Amino acid sequence: MRIILILSVVFLTSGCATLLKGYFSELEIKNARQKLKIADEKDIEIAIKREYAFKYKLVYDSLESHSQIQRDTLGIISTHALLRSDKDYCLTFTYAAEQQKMIVYKKISFWWAFFDVLCGGFPVFIDAYTGAWHYYDPVVLGEQKK
Repeated sequence: MRIILILSVVFLTSGCATLLKGYFSELEIKNARQKLKIADEKDIEIAIKREYAFKYKLVYDSLESHSQIQRDTLGIISTHALLRSDKDYCLTFTYAAEQQKMIVYKKISFWWAFFDVLCGGFPVFIDAYTGAWHYYDPVVLGEQKK
């Protein structure tokens, strides 16, 4: 009886995406340059997360008879911006004197909606209200739509 009560409370008061993913989604930015800045429609700057690739090599110094490791940066692997996933954004990407504006639309993830329905249906309302089940398609900079 206790287990049924606990499971009922958990299923009825939580959304799968809200608990497991959270309120934010990462927007992948392709063709991003090193000194890129992003601002939203209110001209508030958005933080950017970059992941780098490194190459390590072992160098032996025969004069001092020891080895050391040298690290070379190969470049940026990926660039992401963390956005609250409950709304659409009009973003301005700025690099040097160039500016590019894009509208980023939220999309509903089928899997989060499926798991919400599987958990009894009520979590659909929670995830829909919080926007946690949304995601964003990657943005490709420098590409112009015709």
